[in-house]
Amino acid sequence: MKSLSLLFVMMTLCAAAAPRSFLERLADPRPFFIGHRGRVVKAEGIKENTLASFEAAAKAGLQAIETDVRLTRDGALVCSHDASLKRVFGVPLDVEKSTLAEVRKHPVPTFDEYLDVCVKYDVVPFIETKGDKKVVAPVLKVLEKRGLLKVAVMSAVPYAHIKEVRRLDRTVFVHHIFSKIEYLDEIAAMGNSGLSWNYPDLTKLPP
Repeated sequence: MKSLSLLFVMMTLCAAAAPRSFLERLADPRPFFIGHRGRVVKAEGIKENTLASFEAAAKAGLQAIETDVRLTRDGALVCSHDASLKRVFGVPLDVEKSTLAEVRKHPVPTFDEYLDVCVKYDVVPFIETKGDKKVVAPVLKVLEKRGLLKVAVMSAVPYAHIKEVRRLDRTVFVHHIFSKIEYLDEIAAMGNSGLSWNYPDLTKLPP
């Protein structure tokens, strides 16, 4: 009986420790702030999509940390917005044509390291997939393994990525970046979904 009681207490604690889903967090009436590529602090030499930028975003109290995920040539998941490391690190290295070992000679985080920060600070992983849509499946696999499918957001500019996410999984929230009129009904039908719209000129916003 004591063993069963102890097991019940352990199960209760585990259930209580489960992270809130993305939708539960959105239900909070307070504004929802996202650290785009982390939080860049030029004065401190903190560059985008680095572990330092992710930590800075979390410590600033932001509810989500956005990053960009690409596949290396040998199938590893790393965080880099650009196809090349030239702009951020001054190195003309193409991420998707390089091995993980080559990319890791520079402060480029792995996807798992990024998720470690998100879990540590209990923030939403806001993931933009880049490159070929084949990056979607391994990202979902890692999220499933770590129990983060209901916590994370899968985002992309190419609509093919969004369709691939929903084809493979029904639980993760999908977000289409700079969407278009022709996609609205389909995105709505996907459920657990959202989109952003690009208005370069805010004076031209429709009523």
